[in-house]
Amino acid sequence: MKFFVLMALVSTTYISHAQSWIYPETLVDYNTLRNLPRGDEQTFLSKLHFWVEGGHYIFSRDSHHRWDVSIGGVAEVYYGPRWNLQFETNFHLVIDPNNNIAFNPRAFVWEEGLLVGTKSGSSIWQIGYQHRCKHDVDNFELFETTGRIESRSLIYGSAFVRWSRDDSYFDATRVRPLVEGHFFLALQDQRFPVETRSLLSNVAGYIGALRGKCEARNALSSHFALGVLFDLRLTLLSDTPQHRFRGSVSTQLDAGSELFLDLTGETATIRFFARYALQPDHFITPVPGSSRLFAFGLRLLEDW
Repeated sequence: MKFFVLMALVSTTYISHAQSWIYPETLVDYNTLRNLPRGDEQTFLSKLHFWVEGGHYIFSRDSHHRWDVSIGGVAEVYYGPRWNLQFETNFHLVIDPNNNIAFNPRAFVWEEGLLVGTKSGSSIWQIGYQHRCKHDVDNFELFETTGRIESRSLIYGSAFVRWSRDDSYFDATRVRPLVEGHFFLALQDQRFPVETRSLLSNVAGYIGALRGKCEARNALSSHFALGVLFDLRLTLLSDTPQHRFRGSVSTQLDAGSELFLDLTGETATIRFFARYALQPDHFITPVPGSSRLFAFGLRLLEDW
């Protein structure tokens, strides 16, 4: 319990200095190699986990974000005595208030990854590739009200190495750490109007990223738990996207933090969360912009 209180104090202090909530990289850390003992048998499509999230941005928000809708899941495609193959995906819908019902699906961000993993003691090592793309959905109201035609389509895929481990326990507090290193391969930042394509932050200039994430969850009873989560990513960004390894390189710090309350049943958990974010590049408009966001919502976690 003392450890959990310390984590909560650290996270509460950290929230006021957060730079960005991490998305669209998978928000929920499902790992089929964690915790459960596995035998020597080979299995195919033996595990499937999903999550879905809905929330509302209040207090701190902008004209591009009003509702939060995300859905994702993980499937273990193959498990063998020495390694496994895991597929993960995440779909995040950006909804703004700019139509007559204040519910306008503006863009979506889609992530999918294929990972090969192995376990050594309590440590879990995975390598893989993550594909991410962002596309506009409905810009009609923007044209109707302002006469502007604008768009921004993104593709940024990366090869990566991920480390995580079995859960650690400090009294009734469960801790889940995760560290990732990414090297970006497929990159596209297509914008209209055309003159905005030279502006930073330009996804086509991404070089690599280092990510760290940790969740601490304290069980209050067999059905209730209180926790904190924080997530950091440091991205290397070239100021010459056409020649990423020439010219000067800058860094972009993304970070986020969340306080949550879990209600756990037999097969699923409902998580009520409060999340603060400052996104240095919100990916929505062709001219890169930042967003300060604070959201309340709930997340359904299968088998958490």
